[in-house]
Amino acid sequence: MPRLLLLAALLATASSCDSAEPDFTGFDGLSGDAELLAGTWVWERSFSCGDGSGPCQEFVPAPTATETLTFTYSPETSSHNGTVEGFFNGYPVGRTTYLVEPSSRSITLGLGGTYTPFGVSEDRLVISDAASDGEETTYRRR
Repeated sequence: MPRLLLLAALLATASSCDSAEPDFTGFDGLSGDAELLAGTWVWERSFSCGDGSGPCQEFVPAPTATETLTFTYSPETSSHNGTVEGFFNGYPVGRTTYLVEPSSRSITLGLGGTYTPFGVSEDRLVISDAASDGEETTYRRR
């Protein structure tokens, strides 16, 4: 998945957050329903606050970007696990597994990955570790 994050950075513009607290999306109005993950999601924005020693960075698609970074979640044996594929301009760039832990509303990508809190609705997906390391990524349903 690091390759996918690199692609997101390449087609993004970065800006420092004006305040100590960035405008995190959070999970208001979102659920932990793994069944809602199925489908294709377009990367919308990311925050990275690093180790907290410097300002947060917000990454959003460049206004002139014609490139798209999408992720398709496909459930396998249950809605709690499956495969996620990354696409750049429609071309596959990576594939891994995902597993949802319903009791903690968290998701892990790849084997042995770290569980990260998430929230999902019909049109929005937020994967956020803002509480512990200031990372948050928002997607919209395609």
